[in-house]
Amino acid sequence: MIKNEILLASNDMELSGFYRQAENPIAATVLVHGFGEHISRYDHVAEHFLKENISVIGVDLAGHGKSSGKKGHVNSIEDFYTCIDRMVDHVREDNKDLPLILYGHSMGGNIALNYLISNEESEFCCVLATSSWLQLAIQPTALQLFLANTMNRVYPSLQQKAALVFKDISSVVEVQKDYENDPLNHNKISVRLFNEIYKNGLLAIEKASYIKLPMLISHGDDDNITSQEGSKAFAANNQQATLKIWPGLRHETHNEHNKEEVIEFYVAWAKNNIYS
Repeated sequence: MIKNEILLASNDMELSGFYRQAENPIAATVLVHGFGEHISRYDHVAEHFLKENISVIGVDLAGHGKSSGKKGHVNSIEDFYTCIDRMVDHVREDNKDLPLILYGHSMGGNIALNYLISNEESEFCCVLATSSWLQLAIQPTALQLFLANTMNRVYPSLQQKAALVFKDISSVVEVQKDYENDPLNHNKISVRLFNEIYKNGLLAIEKASYIKLPMLISHGDDDNITSQEGSKAFAANNQQATLKIWPGLRHETHNEHNKEEVIEFYVAWAKNNIYS
């Protein structure tokens, strides 16, 4: 494995991350993390891909981790699409023909799916979307949506604290404590970011059939952060989608008590769909 910390330029931002190259890569995975976290939380996931000769690239999204930008804020979801584009560009500097896998978790699942919906000519061969924020487990009220829409017009960068209960992340206590004590995590979300992810989550379900790639749509059935019903609705709208519901697992299926089984399932599925 060649471990390479990277710093990419994206519009007026700097994106901090890693590019871990397998010695004889058969593909590369572009990894998109979730809201409030950072890409280093996926080191163990990357290791599983590397064992199967699949390189992995990931960055802290704009406004997250070590990357620049106001915490928890973007002007548009397209700012995140640009992050994906920069990662693809970086992989292509070394290998023009390597098959690309797109893997997004939570908010990253929303971003990954909407990226493909808006970019039908993308270079990706397949996509994994885990615990995607297409719908929240607790839906916002009509009043909350009205206020969010109003503030989005007059003060889009206004931030509030996201209501995150650490035990909802994973049933593993160590994971909960690590998340709470990690200084690179944050719980700030702007009304613009919320609006962008909320509306595009619903849009992704509506336009799921626009994606013409093999898809793995995965969710734990004990997820109290994002709704498994959103993933089910998305999968029902695309015949190429494989739906995987994990009994008893919470939001971060890759950080649960059976994480080895879960991650190995994801890697095996991706490997089997590289040339589909």
